[in-house]
Amino acid sequence: LREKGQVSKIEGERLLSFTNNSGPLFIVGAVATGMFKMPSIGLFLLVSHILAGLTVGIIFRFYGSKSIKSNKNMKNNSTNNGYWQRFKKEAFGNDKKNNSFGELFGEAIRNSVLLMLSIGGFIIFFSVVINLLIDTGFINYISTVISYVFSPIGLTKETINSLLCGFFEITTGTNMISKATDLSLISKLSFASLVIGWAGLSVHSQVSSIISKSDLSIKPYLIGKCLHGIIACIYSFTALKLLGNLTFDLSVFANTGEIKIVKWYNSLIYSCKNLAFIILLFLLIYILIYFSNKLSRNKASYNNKTL
Repeated sequence: LREKGQVSKIEGERLLSFTNNSGPLFIVGAVATGMFKMPSIGLFLLVSHILAGLTVGIIFRFYGSKSIKSNKNMKNNSTNNGYWQRFKKEAFGNDKKNNSFGELFGEAIRNSVLLMLSIGGFIIFFSVVINLLIDTGFINYISTVISYVFSPIGLTKETINSLLCGFFEITTGTNMISKATDLSLISKLSFASLVIGWAGLSVHSQVSSIISKSDLSIKPYLIGKCLHGIIACIYSFTALKLLGNLTFDLSVFANTGEIKIVKWYNSLIYSCKNLAFIILLFLLIYILIYFSNKLSRNKASYNNKTL
């Protein structure tokens, strides 16, 4: 949006501060089910992070309010063209480019694969770094020093060790918190929310590489992620305290009493069906946009001839 000039620099930094968060697949699947072995807490953690993200968005509503300037061109485009015209322009592309569907589809696939490789590289790099810091004893040394300061408030060395790992990499930190033996369930979920909200330097490096081509600053994003982690931690802790003796004995999306073994080819067939449906849906949207754009051009040509 910023590269195309559809939002100002301040608006882009506001959006960046609260829109890049962990999704349901990670929170419900990886954290709740995989790490905590409690699928029922997935929805609770997800709601906490959605509310925390909305809170950060409301807070950043006031960011740059003194220096922001209205963009007259964007206002005129929004008023004159309407949302449907703007959608057609973005989906169909610039008429002067005259790109074919195959070219656009191939470019989308290439960009997606390159982005996945880049993200995977960051994850592997920081996973190696955090394990090196653990094996060399650096994390253990820092945890020992910090534990002397925070021991009066009940933070143990094991907890600080997990939080330090979460500072660098979200998956490693959350997994260590879930396995901590000196923490209650309320403390585990609260600290896990803190780490998930912060997201780790690995994710921040990914964001920095993506926005490097624009003029957006990374500072508002880092402040937003810090606030997100703290607010999510407070929301989770407060909700658990208000709910009292909470036992997560109900599953979130399915009955986990029976685990059915699904064969790989059944999963493949199911995925292919969904993929075919999505492709047909996008193809239908493309056809509608194409003919709508063609009718508009024919109508404009007819009006010009009549005049």
